[in-house]
Amino acid sequence: MSVLGAIGGSLEEAFFMFWETLWALILGFGLSGVVQAFVSRGQMERVLGRPGLGTLGKATFLGMV
Repeated sequence: MSVLGAIGGSLEEAFFMFWETLWALILGFGLSGVVQAFVSRGQMERVLGRPGLGTLGKATFLGMV
């Protein structure tokens, strides 16, 4: 296999990986936009404003959801 063939195969694989995960990217960015539009910075600071493991757990859970 030539170098150009390997590069082409890698680019093709990268494109198909992007294509398969595109729905998740769109959903994630969309949900992020909705949260930023409807939840104020003050509300987020009140829920996630203190350093510690509890805050880390809440942020991780909310990011996962």
